[in-house]
Amino acid sequence: MRTLSVLGVLWLAAMLVVASDAGTNIIEIYVFALGGPGLAAIWAVRYGVVSRRDPARRPRNWVPVVVVIGSLAIAALFTFVGGSHNPLFLARFRASEAALTTEARRLLASGKEPPSGTRRVGLFSVQRITIVEGQVRFITTTCGVIDSCGFVYSPTTAPKRFQEDVFSPLHGRWWHLMEGF
Repeated sequence: MRTLSVLGVLWLAAMLVVASDAGTNIIEIYVFALGGPGLAAIWAVRYGVVSRRDPARRPRNWVPVVVVIGSLAIAALFTFVGGSHNPLFLARFRASEAALTTEARRLLASGKEPPSGTRRVGLFSVQRITIVEGQVRFITTTCGVIDSCGFVYSPTTAPKRFQEDVFSPLHGRWWHLMEGF
């Protein structure tokens, strides 16, 4: 029981980190959709078997049940509330905003894109940074199957749309970005 509870808490913690990014890729969606209910089902079967075999070992405390139900509810909530409307993403973005702004201004002043490769800016792992017509795009993750998500810093105007870009305002000169293909 403890092992399953620990696995459930670790799964929830991992999913909260994933859910606080700018988007969720297809693998993470499957982990959300199948991992939580799978762990809950295993936990429920195990709980039921232990309770039937040895009633004396039946837990008298309902905290584990509440934790499992709460974990599933939180996972479901953050599965369906994504991107710029996700409170975890907004909190992570606000905590990183100063570092992101400093980096964006530095890049705009230099006019040079950084070398390719993943780098950490604030609390985000940035996979790609591009400078396009006076705006800086920070891509942090894939969204769905082939789209990319991140944010755009555009100090003078609203960000310019390329291909199937979708923008949502975040704060100040920042927008959430879903780069569509």
